[in-house]
Amino acid sequence: MPRVLLGLMAALAVAAGPALEDEIAQWRRARASTLQAEGGWLTVAGLFWLHEGANSFGKDPASEIVLPDGPAQAGVFDLRAGTVAVTMKAEGARRELQPDSSDVVKAGRLSLFLIKRGDRLGIRLKDPENPARKEFHGLDYFPASEAYRVTARWVASPRQIPVLNVLGQTEPSQCPGYAEFRIGETDLRLYPILEEPDAQELFYIFRQRPRNLPSRPVPLLWAAQGRPRGARFQQGRQSALRFHALRHLPAAAAGKSLTGAD
Repeated sequence: MPRVLLGLMAALAVAAGPALEDEIAQWRRARASTLQAEGGWLTVAGLFWLHEGANSFGKDPASEIVLPDGPAQAGVFDLRAGTVAVTMKAEGARRELQPDSSDVVKAGRLSLFLIKRGDRLGIRLKDPENPARKEFHGLDYFPASEAYRVTARWVASPRQIPVLNVLGQTEPSQCPGYAEFRIGETDLRLYPILEEPDAQELFYIFRQRPRNLPSRPVPLLWAAQGRPRGARFQQGRQSALRFHALRHLPAAAAGKSLTGAD
């Protein structure tokens, strides 16, 4: 289904009107600004999985987590029975960290965050001097098209669906239903997920098998957003699908180059 959808969309060449062009230009500027922000995806410079016990970190090459900035021996992340605490060498104080939160550990110019994926805990490194951010010159896009502005019929059908994340792990995600729509003469259906339990926007993920890389083990992942009109995810409501906001899922987290597409 996703391959058919992408093929149909690529085959349509309906020029975008001024209103849509303005909307898309505004979205593209906001997208670039978000990527280049101080804590944006272009600052993601590393991911380190923790093992049970003490995990030293610092600029010293002998550290288990070697950092590009900060003290030689900055501190230790201590993982015990699913709980992580950090002790900074300079301060000596120990504090517990919450995964996937705003808890941050600073080391020089660097910011380190605890993340949890499945049953694994790791440290995500953000560096404002990351080359991906410093050398970023914008994204390349296909021409805008009115054919990518789609109004779908929303069908409420809650379920859990498995989603492969950029780290290669499969996690169950909440799917409140699906959107039915037509492109050309073909009826299509997409199942979104909720990024957060109380999310007000739907997050559609689908894939494209690369034409020139048949040996690539993982397909490219793309995402589009939609927002049902009226009551939240109510049966029969219309859902506006924004395919002009199509984008790669955060490739920086997997150490890949970031690109954009409409």
